[in-house]
Amino acid sequence: HVRVAPDNSNVAWTDISGFTDPFAAWRNPNGTGTFSHADDSDGAPLPYSSPEWWGPGHLLITHDGTQFTSNAQYGLYNLADGSAPGWNNDEAIGDSPSYQVVTSRSGLKWAVMTDDGPDNGGTIHNIAITLETAASTPPTTNIDDTHCTITLSASEFSTNHGSSLASMSFSSDGSTLAWGQDGGIYEANVSNPTDCAAVTGSVHLVVPGGQMPFLGAASLSPPAGTGTKGGGTGTKGGGTGTKGGGGSSHTGAPNTAIASVRVNKRSRQASMKFRGSHGVGKLSFRCKLDRGKWTRCRSPKTYKHLKKGRHTFRVKAVDRRGKVDPTPATKRFKV
Repeated sequence: HVRVAPDNSNVAWTDISGFTDPFAAWRNPNGTGTFSHADDSDGAPLPYSSPEWWGPGHLLITHDGTQFTSNAQYGLYNLADGSAPGWNNDEAIGDSPSYQVVTSRSGLKWAVMTDDGPDNGGTIHNIAITLETAASTPPTTNIDDTHCTITLSASEFSTNHGSSLASMSFSSDGSTLAWGQDGGIYEANVSNPTDCAAVTGSVHLVVPGGQMPFLGAASLSPPAGTGTKGGGTGTKGGGTGTKGGGGSSHTGAPNTAIASVRVNKRSRQASMKFRGSHGVGKLSFRCKLDRGKWTRCRSPKTYKHLKKGRHTFRVKAVDRRGKVDPTPATKRFKV
């Protein structure tokens, strides 16, 4: 797995010099071709899972289930001074023998996949993804702020081997989480990790038979029959997509796209035009502004007397059967 720092200053990856002693490494793309790695107190490279950037200057290193010295579940390595405080007591991990951690680009959201398969590849009976959040990047305290848990079917990880190969990945805006199962690549809308009903209800198959998803900028599920927008099969950043659009899954749910947003800063008004496609029958829409409730709406939707500052508009199409676009179209704007 390869991860690019949020400010594009460094690239981190897993170096497998020997399958018994892989470690996390990184380099500056404009450097001399050499790479760096984090050493423990004995001078040996710190063990790995997939390295994750927590802000531009910190690497979050997990050990794919085997805890560090003193039972630490995480190592947070500071590239500036070489310190690597060990963290533990993550409620999502507990005493799970195998786990994988992935952070969002902002560093304020992360996901933990745990399973009970011994030795990172034995038979799995229980497997789940837990969403967590932080107030700062990187957090200054132990990681224990758990929210929603997505329970997965253990039978879907007989060949994938759970947290070792699921390859979780956030979209760049942190609104979508993808992972691999035996049946293919799945996605969930995790824009609000505290709304567990919405998160678990949005889980859907994106690419049947796909593996190792790495989401692109827009992280859109593909409209039926158009391939793999936002999801890849083994390629970093796979997918094209369009900013501000939503996506439909192969289950026949409708698709939503925002055509335009017009903001009148003087009168503090914003008007959004949007459209829907796919699904069955005539489509209706539900709109939401910031932390408000979902309400019925039609295009164009106009909001008046807006407060100054940043706002987030979301819209989702609903078809005649009641099927809802699992990935609402989203647009952020400023007044």
